[in-house]
Amino acid sequence: MKEKLDSNDLYLVNFARDLLLKSPDRNKFNVAAAVRSADGEMFGAYNSFKGYWSGSVCAEVGCLAVATSSVAPKRFEAVLFAAVKFDADQESLRVANTCGRCLQWIVDYFPDADCIIAEKDGSLAVASARDLLPYGYNDSRGIIE
Repeated sequence: MKEKLDSNDLYLVNFARDLLLKSPDRNKFNVAAAVRSADGEMFGAYNSFKGYWSGSVCAEVGCLAVATSSVAPKRFEAVLFAAVKFDADQESLRVANTCGRCLQWIVDYFPDADCIIAEKDGSLAVASARDLLPYGYNDSRGIIE
């Protein structure tokens, strides 16, 4: 179910935007993601682009690594993800919808988390990561006996 953003959600988008604006190289680090925990802490990370998809680390996965390693040994509970990217002109910024690979990571580790998404008309909304990945990998389905 999609919901409208509130001021805390927009703050998370701006947290990712501000991180991206500090990017040391917009050609290599053109996406930043942020995650908000259940207790309100925010963590962010850049992507690591190497010119080929499988060798790159998406910002959302990097963000998960930063967040979960920063709060050890207490349990980290992610509740909301946001990603911001530079457009092709390397100047304009927009919310980037999380890719399927990252959604799978989010659903695997934080199945109740939400993501901020850009609708087709450009408006922003909050949607469940599970709803965004309805047929993601799940090793408990499709068992053949």
